[in-house]
Amino acid sequence: EFADPDKDPRIDIKEPCLCLYGTATPGQLFSSFRADQIADGFIGRLLIFASQDPSPEWSDVADKMPPKDLCDTVTRWGTFSPQAPEGMGNIAAATHGAQIVPYTDEARAVLSAFRKRTAELRKQMMKCQGGESLHPLWGRAAEQAEKLALIASMDEPADHLRITGGAMRWATELISALVSGLIDVAEREVSENGHDRIVNQILAMIKSAGSAGIPRATISRKFRKIKAKDRDDILTDLTRDGLVRKDSKKVGRGRPSEWYFYEGD
Repeated sequence: EFADPDKDPRIDIKEPCLCLYGTATPGQLFSSFRADQIADGFIGRLLIFASQDPSPEWSDVADKMPPKDLCDTVTRWGTFSPQAPEGMGNIAAATHGAQIVPYTDEARAVLSAFRKRTAELRKQMMKCQGGESLHPLWGRAAEQAEKLALIASMDEPADHLRITGGAMRWATELISALVSGLIDVAEREVSENGHDRIVNQILAMIKSAGSAGIPRATISRKFRKIKAKDRDDILTDLTRDGLVRKDSKKVGRGRPSEWYFYEGD
């Protein structure tokens, strides 16, 4: 609808679909998440791609024209008008352009196996401490994979569209990687409150140092915006709970300094 219907008449959009493509830095994004947003299923509806290379080298592309076969595929889809599936009756008028896309037997088998695996992973997380709020991420994994498999299959001719085993396998592998990565980040970054988030971040920093350990000075520099007393309290609590071990270590000719080592599972 427009403000002036005489000048700009109403335009009906058949089966509107809203897609949002948002970008942010990992720190900004994950620090804004709350545990209840994952528990209620909101985050599970998103596909989050986090780059492992925060500062990639510039890549100059000489030919910026889209490939001809891609243009031809888009053109064919733009002019394609599917027939209403047999037996839809009056529903066809309400669902303009509806089309039932069949699965190959291989695609169904891949999806079925993925559903069983993600259901088991979800059950395991529900039994683990800290997994109570993260298990919904696996709950929507199969649904997300189906959508991606449909998109991946659209390079086939529109009038012979079907979801293939290859498309479904690619979709399930991609969703597995995205969900696993998000759970890993959420365990470190997402918490009920700001204090717990800092605790998780400090613990993750110590854990990432491995058996070599990490000096207290490095932790202090990384979290210099936090009050020294708060840092001391967090490290004391982590040591008392057996998650980290404090030790004295000498590097080079300097005096021994305080180091922390991860002791968790």
